Amino acid sequence: MEFTNNSYSFYEVVLLFAALQAIFLIFVLLRAPTSNKVPNILLSLLLLCLALILVEHTWVYSGAFHISPRLSGFSMPGLIVLSPLYYFYANAFLQIKLGKKIFIHMLPSLAIILLSIPWVLANSERKVELLELSITTGLPFFSSHATLIATAIAVHMLVYFYATYLLVENYESKVKEGSADVGVLSVHWLTQLSFSFCVFAVLFYLSALGYLVMTSETNVLPNLFVYTIAGLIFLLAYLSYRQPDLFALYQPGNLPSVKELEEKPKYQNTALAPELLMHYKQLLLAKMEAEKPYLNGELRLAHLAESLTIPAHQLSQVVNVVFNVSFFDFINQYRVGYAKMLIHKEGTASNILDIAFQSGFNSKASFNRVFKRETGLTPSQFLANRSNSENTSFT
Repeated sequence: MEFTNNSYSFYEVVLLFAALQAIFLIFVLLRAPTSNKVPNILLSLLLLCLALILVEHTWVYSGAFHISPRLSGFSMPGLIVLSPLYYFYANAFLQIKLGKKIFIHMLPSLAIILLSIPWVLANSERKVELLELSITTGLPFFSSHATLIATAIAVHMLVYFYATYLLVENYESKVKEGSADVGVLSVHWLTQLSFSFCVFAVLFYLSALGYLVMTSETNVLPNLFVYTIAGLIFLLAYLSYRQPDLFALYQPGNLPSVKELEEKPKYQNTALAPELLMHYKQLLLAKMEAEKPYLNGELRLAHLAESLTIPAHQLSQVVNVVFNVSFFDFINQYRVGYAKMLIHKEGTASNILDIAFQSGFNSKASFNRVFKRETGLTPSQFLANRSNSENTSFT
């Protein structure tokens, strides 16, 4: 197969556009006004790695690698450090300090890079031969070493992506036990992204094996892999436009740090007597009815426990055992109930944003999310349904 015309197909143009979108996102992230730039710097590096993968894929499939075959493999280091970078980003976003552990986490990446040295040291003629074979007849004769590298990278990815998934899940559950601040919802996207990255790792491995044993006419996996990267970049771009503050580290005080969470008292395996549970339950319900503490958007379990003169860990037991929900869900159920009351009271004159703030929510987006989870409808849909039912009753 001859590669004399370095032309670009439509799908390659799409991939290059995704790479440019990633560069634009990097510019936005680095320019974002935030007191802690570490999370955004790490996310920028991650995006740069993804962009390099797209650029090299396009560079190879367009035949442009003939111009300077020595450069082939320039995206390999980024592919290898991609997963630990994402893990570092999640830790920085959640205010978890890794310290010197960062160097330990980079050791597997260094080992895989060392495995790739034979490709780096290959001469230009050899690289051209292998690249042409990789996109035409596969590389079965080279599969032993290449499969080892692909397997190492895929396992490395899965370990770190899954570890990040567990990290965010654990943090989110801890916050919901001690805080009713809907700001915790801003970290849930990391859980979903971590799961998506696990799928990404599997696709990478299948794609790599496809390069080794299949021909370009039958192998769609490499294209599927890079399109997944492009889709991920476009998704991040969409989220950044839709929610400009999504990638910014939340300000201290809005949500507790992991250190604060770990200092909170546990149940200590001491179950409250049924009579005391019921007594605390009545105190809690009376407090919620009379003083409506849930209208405070930054309400914490410790604050409510102090006002009830109940130890925080015992109040947490009451909420978890008696009501069978987290503190976060318990308080936000009251907030949604109050919002529904306001909608019924004010009718078509209701302003959704005003109702959100009056009900203890700090933003319209979090209000919509929690309201829909509790009722199955957004506040606007709930208001429209109420208005329609009122109009029907008058006819």
